[in-house]
Order: sequence, then C-alpha cells, then structure tokens
Amino acid sequence: MNGSPRPLALFACTAMISAPAFGIASPALADPGTSGLLDDSAIAPHAAPYGYFVEQWDTNTSENLDPSENAAVGVLSEMEEIWIPGSEWDNGTIVDAAVAGSNIEQSIAISQGASDAEQERAYIIDRRHQNYTATEGLGPYAEAYRESVGVGTTIPDEVPAEASTQKFSDEGNAHGVWADADGELGATVRLVDAIRDHSATSNNAKAYYQYPRPFRWSDGVDVPTFAEPLQKPVEEAADDAGFPSGHTSAGGMATLGLAYSFPEEYDDLLLTSSEIGTSRIQLGMHSPLDVMGGRLLSTAITAGALHDPALSEVTEDAAAQGSAWMDDQQDAGVVDEDDDYDADLAAYTDFLTFGFEPSGSTEEAMRVPKGAETLLETRFPYLDDGQRRWVLHSTGLDSGYPVLDDAEGWGRLNLFAAQGGYGAFDTNVAVTMEAAAGGYSAEDDWKNDIDGAGSLTKDGSGVLTLSGDNSFTGGVVLAGGMLRAASSTALGTGDVAVDDGTLAVEEPAQLAGDFSQGSDGSLSLIAAPEAALQVEGSATLAGTLRLVVPEDADLAGGLTLLEASSITGSFDTVEIDGLPEGSEADLLAVDGSLVLAPSTETPGTEGTEGTEGTEGTEGTEGTDQSGTPAEEDADGATPVDDAGVDDQDSTVVPDGTPDPFQSADTDVADEAPAEGDSAAAPVEDSDGITQAGAGATTAEPPTADAETGPLAQTGFTGGILAAAAAGLLALGGGAILLARRASRRG
Repeated sequence: MNGSPRPLALFACTAMISAPAFGIASPALADPGTSGLLDDSAIAPHAAPYGYFVEQWDTNTSENLDPSENAAVGVLSEMEEIWIPGSEWDNGTIVDAAVAGSNIEQSIAISQGASDAEQERAYIIDRRHQNYTATEGLGPYAEAYRESVGVGTTIPDEVPAEASTQKFSDEGNAHGVWADADGELGATVRLVDAIRDHSATSNNAKAYYQYPRPFRWSDGVDVPTFAEPLQKPVEEAADDAGFPSGHTSAGGMATLGLAYSFPEEYDDLLLTSSEIGTSRIQLGMHSPLDVMGGRLLSTAITAGALHDPALSEVTEDAAAQGSAWMDDQQDAGVVDEDDDYDADLAAYTDFLTFGFEPSGSTEEAMRVPKGAETLLETRFPYLDDGQRRWVLHSTGLDSGYPVLDDAEGWGRLNLFAAQGGYGAFDTNVAVTMEAAAGGYSAEDDWKNDIDGAGSLTKDGSGVLTLSGDNSFTGGVVLAGGMLRAASSTALGTGDVAVDDGTLAVEEPAQLAGDFSQGSDGSLSLIAAPEAALQVEGSATLAGTLRLVVPEDADLAGGLTLLEASSITGSFDTVEIDGLPEGSEADLLAVDGSLVLAPSTETPGTEGTEGTEGTEGTEGTEGTDQSGTPAEEDADGATPVDDAGVDDQDSTVVPDGTPDPFQSADTDVADEAPAEGDSAAAPVEDSDGITQAGAGATTAEPPTADAETGPLAQTGFTGGILAAAAAGLLALGGGAILLARRASRRG
C-alpha cells in the first residue's frame, strides 16, 4: 500500500572500522571417539563478557549501557559487526555494507510487497497490546481463554477512519489491563506479566545501538498513510532507534509465556510471534535486523524469567492451571487439527534469518545458553534438563547469520524446531513416558528428521511417535509402552529390538539393520500391497502380531507383511482385524517373506459347535486330524489344521494408551526350528505340541465355549491359528503355514 511522502533524513557514513571484540569463547569440542557420539561438553554453556544472561538479567538498566556489563545490550553485540553507533543517531558507521544494504533493500521489498490487507493487519498489531495479539496463537482455544481471563482491547479489527490523523492507544479490558490475573487461569496471566516485567525493556539496547528505523534510511520504504501518525518526526529521531524491535520482543515474550502454560499450542504461538515481527517490516516501522534482534532478546529475557527462583511459584501454578484447563477443553471436543509441520517449520526458520545469507563462519559448533532448557520444560516434561539441552543443540541454526552469533547462543535457537523434538541423536537417548502423567508424557510426536550416531530407548507406558525422515544409526530399543513409526524411515538405519510394548508401523517402513522381537513385544502392522516392514537384515520373531487388513485390500494375490534376509522364530499370538466376511486367510513364510494369503485348508471332518475349526478327531504324525494324509497346496505349502483358540496373555495396552488395532487375542503354539526343510524330524514345542515335519499338530485342541469363551468374545467362528511345523524359516520356493484365520460371523 502506498502512502504519502514522508520526511527523509539522510546521513553520511564515516570510514569503515573494525568492530570491537568482546571475547567470544571458542566452541567446546566434544570427543566423538570412534562412536561418533558427542559428550556433555557439547552442551556446556558459554559465558559472554557480561556473564550468563539468566544470571545477569537485572543488569539491563539505563544507567549502564556497556555491552560487557549490560546483558540486554551485550546479547545483541553482534550488531557491531554490521554497525558501530556514533555519538549521535545520525553519525554511526556501517561496518558490513553488504549486510546493511541488504537490510534496507529487504525493508523496501517487504513493505512495498505487502498487500493492503497485510498492512492493515500490521497496523492493528501495532496498536493492540502485544499480549492480546499473542493469544491468537492459542488457535481454537483463543476465544475460550480470552473469556476465562477477560482479555480485552479497545482497538477494533479494522483500521479506524481517523487513523491517518489520530494515534490510537489500546486501553485493554474494563479494568484497564490486557487480562485479569485471577480465576482458574489467573497464573497464566501473571506469568506473562512477570516475564514482561523482568528487566525486559528493549529501550536500553535501542539507546546504545542508535540504529535508525528503515524509513529514515530510504523513502522507498512504504509507510501507509494511516500509519504516518505512528512515525516520530526527525527532531525526535535520537529517541526513536530501530534496533531491536520492541514490538517483536514484547510479542515474543508474551507468546513464549503462553507456550509455557499451554505447550500444546507452542507451534502456533511461535507462528503468531513471527507474524508480529514480520508485521513491523510490512508497516515500514522496522527492518529485518531490528526484528531479528527483538526475537533474540525476547528469547533470552523469557528464559531469564523462567530460570529465576523467585518466579518458581507462578511458573508452577501457570503450568498446572494451563494443563488442567487444556484437558477440560480437549475432553469437551475442542481439538486443534494438525498443521503442515514441514511447511510451518520452513516458514518460521525463514523468519529467523529473513533473506540474509551467512556472512560469517558456518562451521561454528552449536551453543546452548545456560538456562535455555527452561523454555522446553512443559513441552518435554518427560525429559531431564540435559536432554532438553540436547534437543536445543540438535535443532539450532547454522552459524554465520547476521546478529545471531552471540557468545551464549541465544540467536541460534530455533524453538519451532526444538518443540518438534530431537533433530539428532548425538548421544544415546533414553526416555520414559508414563501415560498416567497425562499430556505429553502420555503421548508425543517427534516430527523432525533425526540423524546422528546415537540410539533411542523408549520405556514407560506412554506413546511416542516418530514422524520424520530419520537416518540415525544407533538403533531402537522398545522397552515399554508404544512406539509409532509414522514414516517409512522413522526407525533410522540401525537395528530395532522390541523387548516389551508395541511397535506400531503406520505405513510401510524400511529397516537397514536387524529386527528382533521378544516374547513380551508386540508388532502392529497394516496390510498393504508392499511389505509393511522391510528388513534388510534378519528378523527374529516372538510375542504378538497385530494385523489390520484395510477394507480395500486385495487378499487374492497375498499381502506381504514382512520381508527380511532371513526369518527365524514365530509369533506366540496373532490378532487379525478386517478380513472380509466369509473369508479365510493363512499366514505363510515364503522366501524370507511373511505373507497373508487366502486359506488353503486341508479337507477334514467338521468339529462340533463350540470347537469350530477343529476338524475331526486327533490324527497321527503326518496326517491331518481326520486321519487322512496331509496334502500340499499349489505353492508347496503344507497347511496345518487349527489348534483351537486358547485364553492367553497378550500385550497389555496401558490405560489411556491408544491401541491401533484393538482386535482379539488368539494363541499360536511356539514353533521349533527345523533342520533343513519341511520334512524335518518331529519336534516338541514349548507347549508340548508334537510337530511332525510339514504335518499337522497332534495336540488335543482346547475347547472354546461358543457363548462365553474367546470365540464368543471375538465374534469369529473358529480357531484361527495353527502351529507351524518347522518354524519361520525360508525354504526356497516353498512356504510354511503359520496361522489361519477362520471366517468372521455374519
């Protein structure tokens, strides 16, 4: 939107000089050894000349602007690699002409490229209390929150007709404040206020750096007519510096304060913060460097407040109130639909750096500021402080961007990426999530692409989802609860061991290593045209298999469930859900593949009702239960008749833990490994069932009560599994029958 011409103050820049050094510490070098893992020195804090921000936050006073002593000025000292302030607002020195030039060029392009609606929105953001705008980041919960704490504003949603001649100010709610600090969510209001009162002014840094606003650099910067009353005249320019942006800093503090209370909306709150910052450039009030400095400062100030023991009561109360209220909202059916994480992450990361290319070294190791882990306390309650620091370390920006390479590392924090989970396993990661704790301890989703040499061990009754394109090499151990693999590479490139709990594979997954499952483990798969689990190494099976057959699945040609270079062992229990009515299926091992195929049941005499699927009387070795010789099917697989349905101990899903399939439990006898092929000598399995080569079991089938037993509970007409004669071994072009699912009752 084009406005009327505005006054332009041009000034000459003196000769370029070097910026003073502030003693930035060299990065700590971790000793990766031969493992490729990092040690704790990689996340050790680095002190700035002023010390640590979270300990020196109260040095932000107007009496002392020395960047080596004032933390709020010193944390922004990388600005002096671009601009050295002079004795007056208009006689500073440009040190890096390329960066300074790009800064104003971007200011012109963004302000001129903004639509009318964007500039009008930017005006509303300018005039409203930043805390009010921050509540928009609560998404579908915003209106209920505003009503609960009485959030109010006197600035309308449209630009007032008198805006071009009158400067409007926000008078808040009926009590003259942005929100009321009492009631069920009063602590969440008090926390935001406490952060913003924590020596949080940006004015001292503005007074020190004296970097002019963009409209004083170029008349190409578009300030719309209705925003002209917001500009101070040139006579007041000395008190109207641009770096850092105060609105951006205020919005950042408010959104991070709300994110501490409502971590479920962390991502949307950060996007709202980025909108507040970007709006300052769209309105012509600030430049990208101003906004980048404001975001950096607000991050450090917020962490300083959360780290302050004097505020521990309000932080604890805010987190507790926010958690309880959010539970009530979600129980009432208010749900925030998932956004496009990758697109949002890219947009937010662009906001952190705008259109700047790195102007410094891009090889500096990531630094994690002291106390920065507090920013993730409520987002990752099941991690300890050190683990939260590793999350920040693994998701930080590359070094080299203008103003962001401060000594401690505040500028390089990418909190949007961090709230999405680890970006790398640079150590062996072990997490315990308990469903009873609720919130993210009960269920979480790590959405980033995770690399690194470390491993993941998941324990506890909670549910962890891995959604990224992962390449970490250390492997996965599931020791409890549920681990969801929501992408084809979710499990990385190492070995995967399911010792206990459920591994739920939500789309065909690829494993570069070996797969093993213990007797207490459960594997949940969704049948698909391609193998649901593709294992480059070996697969060792035990425990439970849970299988869902989608309605559109074509069973006629067989559905490959698992592929591996070799398969040994067997599932103790198989649960299948979704077979079409009237159909039967066998579970076969064929050339290193586990296949669900149409049933090829051997004829026999029907059993009595209540033991449906047990055919005839007990036979002898090498015969089916009718006493007649067993017949091979067309593929060379020798069907094994049903062993009935037993009561058995299946994997127990903790209360509150999602079970992806929820089908009935059914037993299969343990298979013993064969020596050679399907004609192996008889062996006796752990249940005492004698198995003779590829023949039938000779155990007496259990009786299932048709009304009260497992069959009545599952709704299936007969026993579903039979012991495999020679275990899960690939036998050239042949196949071994592992299980049979009888038809579902109509």
